[in-house]
Amino acid sequence: MKKISFLIYILLFLFAVNSCQDNAVEPDAIPMTIEEMANTPGYLWIWEALETYQADTTVMSEIAARFDPNRDRFLIFSRAACSCPTTEKSFTYIIKIFRDLGLDTNVYELYAMTARANHHPYEGLFTLNELPAIIYLRNGTPYYSLIDTLDWNIANNITYPLKTEELLLEALKKQ
Repeated sequence: MKKISFLIYILLFLFAVNSCQDNAVEPDAIPMTIEEMANTPGYLWIWEALETYQADTTVMSEIAARFDPNRDRFLIFSRAACSCPTTEKSFTYIIKIFRDLGLDTNVYELYAMTARANHHPYEGLFTLNELPAIIYLRNGTPYYSLIDTLDWNIANNITYPLKTEELLLEALKKQ
């Protein structure tokens, strides 16, 4: 009888442990246009950010002079439920800058994600540290992370570059 009771306790324990595990499969990163993303719940603020952001025109001129659409590409990964006030809108500002410069939408890829662990087409090249993430590729190679740089600058009380266009220019200037 003791053996049966012991076996029942073991089975109940295993059942309880197994039921507490999160077996949910994270979906893959979903490629989207900015318009599709802006109409997705959790991203409705995008329209206002696109309409109101005013980039520094001097910096914009420098970006235009350095940007090579055959070499430069940006990967943008975002999460709707982002509680990151310093970086949440950065990806929208980048897209606004590209639009204002008259660049084609093929200079960036935009992905909606639920977690940084979601599978994405570039996971063989780099690991996402957080969301949102903006990765600059030069000739197909990860070259610069705009959000990591922004976070590092904030953590170290560095005032330049903190504007999105300054970060973008900083990435393009890297040798």
